[in-house]
Amino acid sequence: MSMKAASPYYRKDIDGLRGLAILAVVIYHICPQFLPAGFLGVDVFFVISGFLITSILVREMKNEQFKFLRFYSRRIIRLLPALTLVLFFVAVGGYFWLLPDEFLSLGKHISAASIFGSNFLLLNEVGYFDLASTKKVLLHLWSLAIEEQFYFFWPIFLWILFRRKLFFSIKSVTLIFCFLSIALFIYLMNTNPSEAFYLPFSRFWQISAGAWLATLNIKDDFKKIIPSANSVAFLSLGALFTLFIANEYLTKFSYFGHILATVSTILIILAYDSTLNTKILSNRFIVFIGLISYPLYLWHWPILFFLRLDNTELNLITSLAAAIASFVLALLTYYLIETPIANLTLPRKKVASIFLLLVLFILGGIGSAIKQKKISPQSNMGEFTALSQAKDDWIYPMIPMRFIKMEPADMPIYKIGQQTSEVLFIGDSNMEQYFARIKKVVSPLSLNSAVFLTGGGCIPIPNVITFMYSCNSYLKRVESYAASPNVKSIVVAAQWFGYFITDEEKNKFESKSFDNPEALDGIFNEFKKFMQKIGKDKKIYIVLNIPVSEKFDPAHMIKRNFPSTKIIFYQPDFLRADFDKKMAPINERLKKVAAAIGATIIDPMNSLCNDTSCKTTLNQQPIYKDYCHMTATYSQHHATFIDQVMQ
Repeated sequence: MSMKAASPYYRKDIDGLRGLAILAVVIYHICPQFLPAGFLGVDVFFVISGFLITSILVREMKNEQFKFLRFYSRRIIRLLPALTLVLFFVAVGGYFWLLPDEFLSLGKHISAASIFGSNFLLLNEVGYFDLASTKKVLLHLWSLAIEEQFYFFWPIFLWILFRRKLFFSIKSVTLIFCFLSIALFIYLMNTNPSEAFYLPFSRFWQISAGAWLATLNIKDDFKKIIPSANSVAFLSLGALFTLFIANEYLTKFSYFGHILATVSTILIILAYDSTLNTKILSNRFIVFIGLISYPLYLWHWPILFFLRLDNTELNLITSLAAAIASFVLALLTYYLIETPIANLTLPRKKVASIFLLLVLFILGGIGSAIKQKKISPQSNMGEFTALSQAKDDWIYPMIPMRFIKMEPADMPIYKIGQQTSEVLFIGDSNMEQYFARIKKVVSPLSLNSAVFLTGGGCIPIPNVITFMYSCNSYLKRVESYAASPNVKSIVVAAQWFGYFITDEEKNKFESKSFDNPEALDGIFNEFKKFMQKIGKDKKIYIVLNIPVSEKFDPAHMIKRNFPSTKIIFYQPDFLRADFDKKMAPINERLKKVAAAIGATIIDPMNSLCNDTSCKTTLNQQPIYKDYCHMTATYSQHHATFIDQVMQ
């Protein structure tokens, strides 16, 4: 972002384009229903960044004016004033408003942000029980991390090419690098979307696409590439706006939107003399939004995070308040922090660079201290500590136990006990929650060992398409292991409520969603055949759903009314009638399957609930770790209804 327009190379239209991009991102984060794919504004940022930074690098290297220290000093002066300010306020806010486990997570993210490694931390955190994105106050720094990782090596790479007089190969080398990166991106989008999103080399293609633009002589090469500037510019902008609202298509073709957004941005930058560029994107208002886009990007997400601490969606008033607060803080940061530092004399900029690096280092140290529990939030007391502990109370797998690797698959199997005769436990994480209880029940005198072969997020029914890629192969592994004559009984449990009630429209069977009656008939017929096949001559148990509600989630047992720092603990009541009504059709189908194959039904509801309500706490301790899983502690001592499978 240009602080001032003094440079003869400055293009107002690019700041205007950046202004449109930041508005798309902010609107998406505040009101995603208006711009379902507004997140693609980040792709626009990447292209612009690659173009602007590489333009400066190429120009200075051609004129033999480039110096590494000056380049990185400029990056420090550009990025760190606003970044360190936001990190400081987030740390202070976390101290007053976060629970111990949330504060611990914040420490990790401050540490990662201080070394521009947020994307790697976020990738490492991806998992079934990972916090929702709205629960990560520094989530948005992944893009800044990827940019800076690119600029750690890019100047060195260009410098080597210039030193060896290979300038004319820069265009082709940059283009090759771009295509290699995009190939990796497309591959990972089909195999591991999280890696495609967070790994630097799968996102560098957008920055390098902008860098390739910088190697062109746009005014000379422009007409060769684009015959009509106005047509191409307006069509490209139209494509961007269409992408921002076309969420369903992006879901089906996940990499298509990113590619088209990148190409559209490239074409708009190329069309430098179009009416769109010279009039609309050069409008003073949209250019000014572009000038404050960096602090606006940094501030808006933490503000949304703190406003959503009470697990509530933003209404119109709070949405407007979030937008206004974001713009006000961005303006103050721009005028009071960024601009004065940018306008310092060169000697003072050197001092400022050292000072800013020192501040960032100190903030990283504070993050590490939080991570090591040397700094605790004000909520580190009594019932609030219990809430945080409940969220992490999950001990599957548990030591000591024996680890078996089934060949040729690499799905781990965990066995408790030494007996040859085995009870096989299959299903998703709703089966894993019983591990603590089964570990307590199994003893040297038990008739059977317990074997857990589970797949988190996997419905134990073949030929069903869910959000988890590994489910079909998982069930083949189950079938293989269940064929062992040592397996005497099979117990199956799952989050039936989630698959058939909460996400019934997302899961598919023969191209039909789970809310289709024909699909349900086919699904439970598949389940019956599968259980008959793996359970031949074995005892079978089907475990019904535990009660499910956000009221069980420890995160929903507190009230935080931001900006007040007062945190209130409460124990919500959960009436079972509505849950029973929703689950009745699914339970009826499960019971029919059980009757057809001679299986025993285990219903946890009567253990966890009375006739009218279900307990959410016991002795002021949450009995669930989230909205749909019991804590290991509660399961270990109170899930006695599962004991019968080991007898």
